[in-house]
Amino acid sequence: MSGEPATERIEQFQKMVDADPTNEIGYFGLGSALLEAGRADEALVALGRAVELNPNFIGALQLLAEAERQAGQEAAAAETLKRAYQVALRRKDTKGAEKIRMQLAELGVQVQAAEAGGFDTAATFQCSRCGRTEGQMQEPPMNNPLGREVREKACEQCWQQWMLVSVKIINELGLNLVQPQARHVWDVHMREFFNLR
Repeated sequence: MSGEPATERIEQFQKMVDADPTNEIGYFGLGSALLEAGRADEALVALGRAVELNPNFIGALQLLAEAERQAGQEAAAAETLKRAYQVALRRKDTKGAEKIRMQLAELGVQVQAAEAGGFDTAATFQCSRCGRTEGQMQEPPMNNPLGREVREKACEQCWQQWMLVSVKIINELGLNLVQPQARHVWDVHMREFFNLR
């Protein structure tokens, strides 16, 4: 998808959100394409909607902060990154929290570093999408590394939501999952949906 012109990607994602105004992945993709095209003000609207639909969507929060920064709204970007940092801490995502802490430092904002020792590292489950601590899948939904990662980090209820969203993504983007590039696009959307790195 990266080789497609930005305008084509914008049109595809616009169709996706027009068809389903509750599709946070569609708004995230639209915001990303708009930002890539240098249209930060429009990206702010799309990414703001993605975050409104899913306030725990770390990727959308980070991209929204980048759009705010590009639009000259550094104070808003810092506040958005602070929200993303808090979500990462709640999820016990030390790597994600550290990355966001570094982004905040680039804006001149200091926050306390997340320490792995500060988290209960016992094998407790918390869904990376909704934050629930119950409902972990019993088996990986796919027999590959991504399927195992989804099983470890996502609940069954969010997997069922993903199945509905993924059908829309496949249809709207015209993906043929037999093709490696189409599978890659689908995997990227799945990672974004589940907030996986």
